[in-house]
Amino acid sequence: MDLETKALLLSFGTVRLAVPKAGDRISTAGPGAGGQSVFFRSGERMVRLSVVQDSPLRLEMREGEDACAVMLGDREIARGRQVQPLLHCPEQAYITVSERCIYDCKFCAVPKMRGIVKSRQAVRQMVEAAKGTGRLNAISLTSGVEASRQARERAWPGSCGICPASRFPSAFP
Repeated sequence: MDLETKALLLSFGTVRLAVPKAGDRISTAGPGAGGQSVFFRSGERMVRLSVVQDSPLRLEMREGEDACAVMLGDREIARGRQVQPLLHCPEQAYITVSERCIYDCKFCAVPKMRGIVKSRQAVRQMVEAAKGTGRLNAISLTSGVEASRQARERAWPGSCGICPASRFPSAFP
């Protein structure tokens, strides 16, 4: 896919699946959190497209090939393959530690998700599982703001309540 084609796909930002995939995990990290998306690679370029049923673009699998095509009407826009995410992104463990947030930034889906706050052990297990695939090239951690600084100060008097060293002093000699 050339840069112009990639720009065109990104300008749409969405794709409809010719055959809906049941059971795909809903993303809880980064752009597109709270929804389903696909990664499409053509040559050295890749795009992430949100899956919506009313998209003018359609992703079709090609029979007998390990390939698919992005279609606009009857016209093939690009041919490539779907890339499976490792943890939210291909070759990345992209983890949202807190799927809750007290802020309501318009660009972010985290406050609407009202999800969980992952423990250190859960995050470690996710990273180890991703590492075990042999496809892990990067680890990205992101987080919503679960509580205000004042609430954290009430929970942990005498500390900022935010940095791990103040909450778990024995872990940081």
